[in-house]
Amino acid sequence: MTAKLRQLFRLQPGEVRPLVLLALLGALLQGGLAIGISTADSLFLTRIGVSRLPVIFLLTPVMMLAYTPLYSFLLTRLGIARIFQG
Repeated sequence: MTAKLRQLFRLQPGEVRPLVLLALLGALLQGGLAIGISTADSLFLTRIGVSRLPVIFLLTPVMMLAYTPLYSFLLTRLGIARIFQG
């Protein structure tokens, strides 16, 4: 079975263990992300409420209209390395 999988994915001998560990790490990160997003969404809905959702949905593009030109300006002015440092 493992020989067929190695042939299917063109894995060299010794590459199976790191690949399995990397896949497990990806699954763990994805599971944590799913739990975190659902927790954040439920906290938002319990604290802010459903009645404020249209306001949030309308303000998000407005914030992006302000953020995108500022980010673009800073990116051309400072460069990507200094942006990430900031």
